[in-house]
Amino acid sequence: MVQFDVNRIDTRIGTYNSHDFSNGNTLPLTCAPHGMNLFSIQTTHTNGNWWFNPYEPIYQGIKLTHQASPWIGDYNDFLITPITGKLDSFDIFKRQSSYDTESAIFSPNLLKITSHRFQVTTELVPSLYGANLKIYSNNSQAVSLIFTSNDLIEFKRTSDKTVVFKTTHSDNNKKDSSQMYGAITFKQNILEYTPSFTNHFKNSTNKTNLVVSFSENAIEFKLATSFISEDQALLNLERQKDFQTALDDVTLEWNSLLNRITIEDKNKENIQLFYHCLYRCLIFPQTTHEINHNNQIVHFNHDINKVCHGKYFVNIGFWDAFRSLLPLLILVYPEYIDDILEGVLNYYNETHFLPKWLAPYERSIMPGTLVDGFITDCLKKGFFPSKINELLFAMEQTASIIDENGKGGRIGVKEYNNLGYLPYTYTESISHTLDYAYSDWCISEIAKLLKQEDKARNYRKRSQGYRSLFHAQKGYLTPKDNSNNFIDDVEKYEWGKYYAECSTIQATLCAYHDIKEIAKLLGGKKEFTDYLIKLCNDRPLFNCKNYGYEIHEMSEMAQSHFGQLAISNQPSFHIPYLFQLSQKPEYTSYLIQRIRQESFSNTFSGFPGDEDNGSLSAWYILSCLGFFPICPGENAYYFGAPAFQKLTIQPNNIRKQPLEIYSNNFQQSHHFVNHIICDGKEISSLDYETLIQASSIIFNYSLLP
Repeated sequence: MVQFDVNRIDTRIGTYNSHDFSNGNTLPLTCAPHGMNLFSIQTTHTNGNWWFNPYEPIYQGIKLTHQASPWIGDYNDFLITPITGKLDSFDIFKRQSSYDTESAIFSPNLLKITSHRFQVTTELVPSLYGANLKIYSNNSQAVSLIFTSNDLIEFKRTSDKTVVFKTTHSDNNKKDSSQMYGAITFKQNILEYTPSFTNHFKNSTNKTNLVVSFSENAIEFKLATSFISEDQALLNLERQKDFQTALDDVTLEWNSLLNRITIEDKNKENIQLFYHCLYRCLIFPQTTHEINHNNQIVHFNHDINKVCHGKYFVNIGFWDAFRSLLPLLILVYPEYIDDILEGVLNYYNETHFLPKWLAPYERSIMPGTLVDGFITDCLKKGFFPSKINELLFAMEQTASIIDENGKGGRIGVKEYNNLGYLPYTYTESISHTLDYAYSDWCISEIAKLLKQEDKARNYRKRSQGYRSLFHAQKGYLTPKDNSNNFIDDVEKYEWGKYYAECSTIQATLCAYHDIKEIAKLLGGKKEFTDYLIKLCNDRPLFNCKNYGYEIHEMSEMAQSHFGQLAISNQPSFHIPYLFQLSQKPEYTSYLIQRIRQESFSNTFSGFPGDEDNGSLSAWYILSCLGFFPICPGENAYYFGAPAFQKLTIQPNNIRKQPLEIYSNNFQQSHHFVNHIICDGKEISSLDYETLIQASSIIFNYSLLP
């Protein structure tokens, strides 16, 4: 069995981005798996949320960040800049340095940077709630540290070796805010402790710098944070291990998780990319619960500003994650699933709504309540059985109760329930309707599981209401007013307004629970096949009138050269696999291989669009394994094309034996899978029970179908 070492991962894959074009929109994050904090170097403070560029060897400091996406932004961050000597100004630009790119280490378990200007080397090892750092001068000069934040930050020195701090982040005119507490303890005594004010930060003229100086040329310190209190931060710090032990522990943890899937193949570049994607999948969601002095698990809910009991996770957008990331965790890392479900249920019990996009409070930025897909997928696979009734109740309530704050639940729920669809007066009405319909199907599936037949029938019927939006003459889903009249001036290449980050070309295929009915609406299996073929062969056209400009998702679709198959964004994730339900199922394996080869790479421009909480990485991983869930909660997987000669999914707390996935006759010229053998028997379909019990699946490749 070939083992992969976490030290081989370069976290900079997919980090070359801008506001206008995404190659992943990732950051080079050093962190513990599902850790509370993320760490990266900052290369610029003048480019908003795009504060790292892998091609600019500029080092402004190491940043503690919680930025899951530049579109969400950062919160409760701070920057540590190591220097030697005295500075005339605390301005970030005037204290930045170039860094040695040859000796730099960007790994999940270790971040190591040497500044040219100050000749100072910094090493950082992450932990669940903080980090250990070593900073040493290469020219024997005494070391100083400058601490700053984009948020309001307060510092307090509590001993010769300890500093505590609090950051306060505010959004939306301070309607939403979060506080983070931190504690730092040094091995060496602090020589000078100098808070000062600066006005170089945007939106404020009252931000604090802290300069901490030492007489030594080498220092070592631990830091820990808490969203609960200063005392909890100090407790988390007290539990922090020494540098070498922390490094050994986090390296062991990463290697253990990464090697849950092992690979035998000669293509080193593809292997590197695979494990980079697997690392990305193990960052999110992020742990936010902590263990208090009484050894109780507690967390801070920012939507109600209260400390609560139980587990809790943030930096998770369920619109993104339910399609690929969470299904991957269910299959390969099932030990996390009950904990994540508990966090979801805790959020419901505390706010009376299921979460949509937590970072760290509810952002409510995408259509639907697609956490329902994750819940249903888990419950139907046997997870968290003791809470099935509570989770069903939470799904129903979230689907029916109006949130006076406009964050939770469904917008336009009264109109949707009365009409069976959301009228065009609501933004992204088609996408909302589709997602509500899928959620109604999810509720019906859990009700059926509990033998609540009347409820199951009722929600199943509601899940079909979207069908009235199909315009038979146009051949795609079209918005309606609240009197059941179509809005006839909608063009098929028109993005936005009625559709979330897509046009009707992709949206028409997004009734995940009802794809066979979509095929019927289009005219039958032949017409469904023709629709998919035309989608792929079409020009990558788009109409910008609703956005008023070309959004980056449009640009990325045009650059990918797969027609209207916008694999760069979530509404298209399942589309290549829809050919499995068409008259041309062999096209799936061809498309999957072309997308992997042309849209993903082991480079700083590694992804075809926003990576989004591990969702695009998980799409790649699943597509390398050879199967994908079109409809989470259906318990069915659709065949694709494995990327390697042999992959092995190792046993876990659900799977009792390894699953070996083979690619027979696997050659560069062979793009088609002609038959699949599972444990010695040819199969044409794959369900969850078969997948977790199987010991081998063999995909046989051929030159022609």
